[in-house]
This record gives sequence, structure tokens and C-alpha cells, in this order.
Amino acid sequence: MRKLFLISQIILCFVGLVSVNTTLSAEKLSGTECLAPAGAGGGWDFTCRVPAAQLMQKLGLIEGSMKVVNMSGSGGGKAFSHVVTTRNNDEKLIVAASAATATRLAQQVYGDYKAEDVKWIGALGMDYGVIVVSNTSPYKTLDDLIARLKEDPKKTPIVGASSKGGWDHLKALLVAREAGIKNLRSINYIPFDNGGVLSEHRVPALGDAMTAKEQGYNVVGGNWRAFYAPAGISDAAYETWVTNVKAVAMSPEWTELREKNGLAEFTSFGKDFDEFVSNQIADVAELSRELGIIK
Repeated sequence: MRKLFLISQIILCFVGLVSVNTTLSAEKLSGTECLAPAGAGGGWDFTCRVPAAQLMQKLGLIEGSMKVVNMSGSGGGKAFSHVVTTRNNDEKLIVAASAATATRLAQQVYGDYKAEDVKWIGALGMDYGVIVVSNTSPYKTLDDLIARLKEDPKKTPIVGASSKGGWDHLKALLVAREAGIKNLRSINYIPFDNGGVLSEHRVPALGDAMTAKEQGYNVVGGNWRAFYAPAGISDAAYETWVTNVKAVAMSPEWTELREKNGLAEFTSFGKDFDEFVSNQIADVAELSRELGIIK
């Protein structure tokens, strides 16, 4: 009888522990802030204001409202430095990020800062690149364009919205490299005010436009929308942010807003996303060395 009593007490003890842990994991962060590393109206600003500030509150994932702060400078470098040097332990802070963040880290635009100086939380959408030509262009397929680039790259300019070495430039070069073009520097790239499908799957808004992969070029190139947090936060706080971003990404509210704003579906969270970012940085760094952008 005494043995049975002890067993029942142990079981009750475990039940109590489970209840306590559940309560702790259910705690919501209050006084939260999202830092957009650019001015109002851009992609980073949208990432902070809609999936973070708007939906995290609406879905009851945080306590109260989330503050959005814009901090432009150095292509996101000012905000990155601010997080690392000033707010490394701030568990209530997240920062909007994108493929441009990874590109600039790879190209050392942020100085000596590395991807490991922050914690990568997760991505919840993708703005895929598209290669388009005039409807009067002689190039009817991606193969046509690649053939011309191989024949005379200097007389086949590519126009994009980013500066040389930026993401629009690199997206085109990823296809060129996959096609076997060795001298990537020979391709004439012209920065323009506005640029454009380098998607895993066809983008509905583009009708019958085929992906690069469908045409035999194993390239997926898109500008993902995501968040990172200070590196010094606790594992518990990090997991809370990962859970929150995942909850937003899987919600019907975000699906509707994502599609309305022209973003394709793309999700990656926690350690998987950290690995994804690291791999992209390594790939961009290799391509940038080929272009002579970095040594």
C-alpha cells in the first residue's frame, strides 16, 4: 500500500512538472519591438509592420502591441551593428531581414560582422526573381538568352534594380554559372531603378511562365522575408520567437496578406533557417569572389 502511495505521488509530481512547463512556454512577450533596417515603405518595413507587429498582436502571440522602429543606413549595416553592440541581450527585439542581408554579410559590407553575431529566427515569404524580355525580343526561351550570353556577353546587357554585386545582379549570374559560363565578369550588368522566375514552382501571377528549373537550370533565386534576433538572448526567448513566426507563417491571415502583397510561399525556421542562411552566404561569397567584389 505504501509502495502504491509513493508511485502515485511520483506520478502527481510529474504531472505538476508538466503543468509548470506548459505555463512557462505559454507566457507571452510584452513590450516587443521590431527593427526595420531601412526607411518606411520598403520590404524590411513591411516585414516588421505586417507579419510581425500587425499579425502577432492579432493572433494573440504577444502581449499588447509591438513597436516598429526604422533605422536606415549602410544597407542594413547600421541596424545590424546596433543589435550586436547595444542590444545583444534584448529578448524583446526582432529585426527584419532578407536575402539582401545575407548578400551584404557575404560581401563584408557590414565590416567584420558575421551571420553568427545574431540568431536567425525564420522566414515566411519569398519575392522570387524573374527574367523578362520585351515582347519583341528575339529571345523566346531561357536557352535562347543563355546561348546569346555565351556568344557575346558584353552585347547582351542584363538590367536589374540593385547595384553591381547586389541581389538582382547575382540572381542572373547564378543562372549563367549553372549554364556553364565561366567568365561571369564578362556579362554586362546595368543597374536600373526597377528590376523584375527563379522559383521552385511556377508563380500563379506570371501565368504560364516556366521556372529556370523546368528549363534545365537548377537555380532557385528569391528574396526571402525573415527575422533575426540578438545573439545573446536565452534559448527560451529564441524558441518563443521561432514559435511566433511559425504561427504567423501558417495562419490564414498571413496567407491572404502574403498573396495580396505578391509574396510567394516560403518557410524555414529555427536551426534549419540558420543553416539555410549560412549556405546562402557561402554561395554568395563564392560568386562574389569570382566577380572580384571580395578577395
